[in-house]
Order: sequence, then structure tokens, then C-alpha cells
Amino acid sequence: MSRRDRLALSNVFRTALIAYLKTLSREVAAEGITVNAVLPGNYLTSRLRQLIADKAKREGTSVEAAEQAMRNALPQKKFQAPADLAAMVALLASERGASVTGASIPVDGGMSRFLLA
Repeated sequence: MSRRDRLALSNVFRTALIAYLKTLSREVAAEGITVNAVLPGNYLTSRLRQLIADKAKREGTSVEAAEQAMRNALPQKKFQAPADLAAMVALLASERGASVTGASIPVDGGMSRFLLA
């Protein structure tokens, strides 16, 4: 069982949050307010760098090798760029995104394994 599989509390909370946002989107839609969830993937943040360092230590390998292994496990073989996430948020906040509400949009480079977002 992977660490990700043991995150029951986080998974339950995220599911509840998505359900709440979906409900809220319907409640405020008539006022011209949109509510969406943007679901990020692996961005090379300080937290991810720490997880990579922990993985390297646990596996007795270099940080570079652990980082490359993590990249290789991703569908696009790269970490997402903050600009990718910013572009989606900007679209949703713009006039062009005004018809999108109640959506959960993965911006994760194909990382998610679920059928419906």
C-alpha cells in the first residue's frame, strides 16, 4: 500500500469539499458567480522537494535519482509549471470562462486516474 493510499482523511475531506463547491456553484450561479475546483498535479514546490529528499534517504539513493524516478512515474515525464495552473485559473476568472461553473478541472499533466473530475 502506497502512502497515497493511506491518506483516508485527506481523500474524504477533498471529496466533501468538491461536493460542497458543486452545491455552492448552483446556489450562486444566478448572481453571475462561478465556483470551480482546480486540481493541481505535481509542481516542484519546496514541499515536493522535501518529499523527494525523504524518498532519496529512505531508498539510499541521490536526490537527483529520486527526483528523476518521480518524474518518470508521471504521464508527461515532467513536473507541471506554475504557469500551467495560473493559465487555467486566469481562464476561469475571465469572461471566456464565465460559462464554466461547478467543474473540477485537473491541471495535472494526466496524473489523475479517475474517470470523472
